[in-house]
Amino acid sequence: MNRPLRPRPLDLARERHAAGDAAGAETLYRAALALRADDPEALRLLAMLLHETGRDQAARPLIARAAALRPADSATLDLLGVVLRACGEPEAAVIALGKAAALAGDDFAPHFNLGNALHALRRDDEATLAYRAALRLAPDRAQIWNNLGDVHFADGAASAAILCYRAATRLDPAAAQYHFNLAQTHRLAGDKPAAVAAYDRAAALAPDNAVIRHHQGQFHKELGNLDAAVLALVAAVRAQPEDAGLKNDLAGVLQNLGRFDEAETLLREVAAANPDAPAVLSNLGQLIADTGRLTEADSLYRRALEIAPGFPGARYNLCMSLLAQGRWRAGFADYHVRWEALGWAPRFATPPWQGEGTKATRVLVHEDQGLGDFVNLCRLVSAASQRARVLLQVPRPLRRLMLTLAGDFETIHPEDYKDRTGPDYDYQCPMMDLPAALGLPDDALTAGVPYLAADPALTAAWRERLAALPGRKIGLVWAGNPDYPNDRARSLPFDTLLPLADVPGVTFISLQKGGAPWTRRDPASARRLGLVDWSDDLADFADTAALIAALDLLISVDTSVAHVAGAIGAPVWMLNRVDTDWRWGHAGTSSAWYPTMRLFRQTVPRQWRSVIADIRAALIAG
Repeated sequence: MNRPLRPRPLDLARERHAAGDAAGAETLYRAALALRADDPEALRLLAMLLHETGRDQAARPLIARAAALRPADSATLDLLGVVLRACGEPEAAVIALGKAAALAGDDFAPHFNLGNALHALRRDDEATLAYRAALRLAPDRAQIWNNLGDVHFADGAASAAILCYRAATRLDPAAAQYHFNLAQTHRLAGDKPAAVAAYDRAAALAPDNAVIRHHQGQFHKELGNLDAAVLALVAAVRAQPEDAGLKNDLAGVLQNLGRFDEAETLLREVAAANPDAPAVLSNLGQLIADTGRLTEADSLYRRALEIAPGFPGARYNLCMSLLAQGRWRAGFADYHVRWEALGWAPRFATPPWQGEGTKATRVLVHEDQGLGDFVNLCRLVSAASQRARVLLQVPRPLRRLMLTLAGDFETIHPEDYKDRTGPDYDYQCPMMDLPAALGLPDDALTAGVPYLAADPALTAAWRERLAALPGRKIGLVWAGNPDYPNDRARSLPFDTLLPLADVPGVTFISLQKGGAPWTRRDPASARRLGLVDWSDDLADFADTAALIAALDLLISVDTSVAHVAGAIGAPVWMLNRVDTDWRWGHAGTSSAWYPTMRLFRQTVPRQWRSVIADIRAALIAG
């Protein structure tokens, strides 16, 4: 009677391996090798199992022995290359995988793995060839298309990467990573709608993936979709609650939305976990400063500077706090740190002016922030011109208005020079650094208003047009430059103005540059306000200043038009947010910078109803 043949340990090991019993398979593989130490297939299969379970260092000698025994076996050389790469030997991996690919026949895997190894070495031309060889053998493999897309993305070839990622998502539409990669590439290419759609699809497939949700949130933040950004970042924090960076980013968006209490809770959690992190302390201080608690904020900035002396973020935030407290000379003294803190590149490489020299010293004074900042501090150009020969580089919209600025200086235009050096000069000085360069006391910085003037002929022409309108003529500006990072905080929806519609004896005139889109989107509100829109006739700030001078009053959000009104000494009421600009401080209704300005302050962040109610009451009171 013949006994049945007993299965070999290697055959049993394969069965256990295929069934997912890694421990049992490993025992049997080792038993097979105990019977035959140089069995190349047992060596390869045990090495594969060790690789699959993350033990590549243990797999390495086994697969190396197998490859020595089978030097012409593609599968063995392929695994050798994969293991070598995992063990941090990329060059050796490429050699093994190149041999495997040459022997592979119709097996796509060695070509694919060779592409991965070459891409890791940034040998992307060779990696592309390897991936394309793999695709000729397996065109329906989504992972190959995805990894080829990674090569194109790394090379900045967005269009080619998009084609690859689209193929990957088409072949495997449930793979969140492929949609995420597609989103990243659309973002690189500047296709914002396509990027949003791909991020949203990736997030729907992997709602708890912190990386996907983080990038989705950051992109929505870039687009100004702050509510969507919060939803995404909340999901990211929920997925990785110990990640301080995620909490910090979420707090930043909440801060932009005026949800200060929630943002503070998050930042205090981050600070508790990272008590000696200067950036965390500085960020928490900035948030606290936005709510007007400047003394508390200063203590956090100073603590950050004790931990990291010279830390740019804390130095900059401390400057802003000092300025907000009206300690202007102290605040401006270190304000140049903004270049480093904010990652801005100075426009000119010439040495900065520090007030030195004689009337023969040529100093280029130029814009470095917004038009409102330029208008606010151009009052100091006259003082600068008493110390040096000033070349004032004037932005185009301000050129005619700046002809009224007193002082012995020369006006130049950026487009007159084809490179960034401009005319011959000895020093350069950004407008916002003039206070530090001049070293003037606080009261001298704000003196001399008005320092600009409306053109009398233009003003007379506006008065003639306004004479046909009934009642007091009051200008309105309800929004700032949408490219300003925190514009959402200072601008208000057009229909927020509607409570002013029934103020008796008033005609409202729009000075909102580009205001027509607002009024076209909401013509009913424009009709209710009786808004007269001559904004298309405002070619530059000389026209704007003349119209302001002809009005009885300007009501404006914190934007350059309000600065122009203050600079020419016209009455202006400014709507001011809780997280105010440093010029306006955190209390009071007057401004040291503009004696004719009256401030109307929010009491609740991002809520303008009470401000408009106060303005309405003040208009009715006369």
